[in-house]
Amino acid sequence: MIESIITKWLHSDAYAFKELHRVWERARHVEKVLCVVWASVTPLHFRAVQEFRPVLVASGGLARGEIYPKSDVDVRVIYAGSITGSDRLAILARLLDGLRRKFRGFKWLASPALIGIEEALRLARLEPEFFSALLEARVIAGNIDTFLAFEDKFWSQCVKEMRDQYLRTRIEDRRARIKSLNTVTPILGVNVKRGIGGMLDFWDLLWSNYVMFGSWDIGVLADKKLLTWDELKWLLRAYIFLVRVREHLHRFALPERDSIESSIVEDLATALGYEGPQKAAQFNHDLRRIMSGIARITLKVQLMLLRKAF
Repeated sequence: MIESIITKWLHSDAYAFKELHRVWERARHVEKVLCVVWASVTPLHFRAVQEFRPVLVASGGLARGEIYPKSDVDVRVIYAGSITGSDRLAILARLLDGLRRKFRGFKWLASPALIGIEEALRLARLEPEFFSALLEARVIAGNIDTFLAFEDKFWSQCVKEMRDQYLRTRIEDRRARIKSLNTVTPILGVNVKRGIGGMLDFWDLLWSNYVMFGSWDIGVLADKKLLTWDELKWLLRAYIFLVRVREHLHRFALPERDSIESSIVEDLATALGYEGPQKAAQFNHDLRRIMSGIARITLKVQLMLLRKAF
């Protein structure tokens, strides 16, 4: 998803950074592995496939087409119909267990990993993070009719009814993160994923655009004068910078892979191409400038969307 946005609006710039392509290629590889796993496991669970018409769905980084070293993989099985007894639940549970055993080497993160359409809709109304995960949901393998039925109900029963509420929730989430993280200014401890002006703010912009206008292409925001075209291209280049930073952070394999610690600043700056005795200071300056800009633009757009200023 993000690859298509970046290549559409930045053209040749999108091909300038090896880190970006590693992230995209890794996601494509994981998706291929999942398709092979699904094809090898589902014939062994014929009753589950026939009765519940399951579909394997990606969310999170895999749905966005971005997988980092040692990343979790956000996938879940959505099924049609309802489960009325423990014996029927066991049928689906065996399918899920078979998928997990075959898909070794990756951490299967999504929770709940097995869910019916109606339960997914119920949770989406209650939990903003689950709502966001379902916004991004994309089919990997399985019964496409089940996914289309889910998508139709999700859009009509959740998205259309909860647009303004969702935007307010995302703004409140930002305020909570400001309180708990306070990570825009100092480089040490900054979280490039969840910090203010980090990747989550950019994803917020994608989610807000999709909720309001039904498109992942944030060029729509520029068409509607919520962003200037210069801001749009600046945002995409800023996001590429964060992708590059996060790729190297994950390669360093720290316990908290999305936070920058003092022990790795010099190595991180070098990996990103900075040179000279002031390379760490220059990296610090660029990161602060970029995250501050992402935070400012994202909040501006979300407030304009709430006011219907388009």
